[in-house]
Amino acid sequence: MRFFYILILSFLWSCESHVSTGLDNFISHNFNIIQHKNVGLIINHTSVDKAGNHIVDLLSIEPSINVLKIFSPEHGYMGTKSAGELVNDDIEPLTGAKIVSLYGVDKKPSPQELENIDVLVYDIQDIGSRYYTYVSSMAYMMDAAAENDIPFIILDRPNPLGRKISGPILNKEFSSFVGMFPIPIRHGMTTGELAVMINSENWLPSGKKVELKIIEVSGWDKLPGYFTVSPSPNILNYNSALIYNGMCLLEGTNISEGRGTEFPFTLFGAPWINGDELAKALNQLEFDGVSFESVSFTPLSSAKSKWPKYENELCNGCQIILANSENYKPIYTATQIIIQISELYPERFKFLNTNFIDKLYGSKKLRLWVESPENTFNLYKDWETQFPVLREQYLIY
Repeated sequence: MRFFYILILSFLWSCESHVSTGLDNFISHNFNIIQHKNVGLIINHTSVDKAGNHIVDLLSIEPSINVLKIFSPEHGYMGTKSAGELVNDDIEPLTGAKIVSLYGVDKKPSPQELENIDVLVYDIQDIGSRYYTYVSSMAYMMDAAAENDIPFIILDRPNPLGRKISGPILNKEFSSFVGMFPIPIRHGMTTGELAVMINSENWLPSGKKVELKIIEVSGWDKLPGYFTVSPSPNILNYNSALIYNGMCLLEGTNISEGRGTEFPFTLFGAPWINGDELAKALNQLEFDGVSFESVSFTPLSSAKSKWPKYENELCNGCQIILANSENYKPIYTATQIIIQISELYPERFKFLNTNFIDKLYGSKKLRLWVESPENTFNLYKDWETQFPVLREQYLIY
């Protein structure tokens, strides 16, 4: 098999066989709109059809299609790089195409990297969280395509988190690679729908619009739970994608979010936390769909998680026990975890001095709420927004 992730795909696809992704539907039309063209692919290990065939394998047997260049996002072409680890350029062995990193020194390709490309095709599985960087890479590639008059095709895929909306809207002042656009943390849109919104709302950095075509998904019921392939080393299944939707916020604090363990984002803690005390405090809040158990763990550096917080140190904290994914509110729960830890350990808890939390949350409100002794404003009031009205214009399914 091409990638180690595909070892589990036969079982997973049997559960999702009613869904045809954009790639599946592209295949059914024999890739007709890219025949006799030089193609640039924005892809990774998730770019596979129902049978587990990778898009490069499929296109390599099409003599009239020339895969000229491949662009790879965070975690690399094979999806094995740790979060935040720079990805270098490489060569794809089957086609000989140059693999250009979108997560190295540059996040956007130069005009030279796009020379002789007739069309760009994007096919990457996203997980429905604003701070997951694949959409940022897509947007930079859309912008480059717009600037160089190259058509852009998106092979759409379902959003594993379904249609639910939750979390604050990003304030543009805090736009970054972990959140470029004014959307909630949980936006409930597919990649194709987001692309149409970004393009139509003139959100591309250059202010230009790209010639955009979406190859649609079919057979998707729009409910949470679609998950066929691990999109990055620490998102192993649907539950971890759901929990990550909130617990990624801990990356802006000095609390371990469980990277470097077998249960990233499900475990959290620090050497200075009392796990029993924290579990008791959290369980008293009676969160919907989850409870907490006291645990100890030691983060270890690995290919999946390089340089984890508190590497080789014993951490005490909690494990999230997911009882009802439908009722669980991951972003609300995560903000309350941060608030509880800051109140229990005010001398030890800290936000990272880069204020990375502001970029993740989308504003400085969470940080100010924790740091202010008065806490006079309602942290959650601005979660009630007009985004559903805006979103409605761009829903395809």
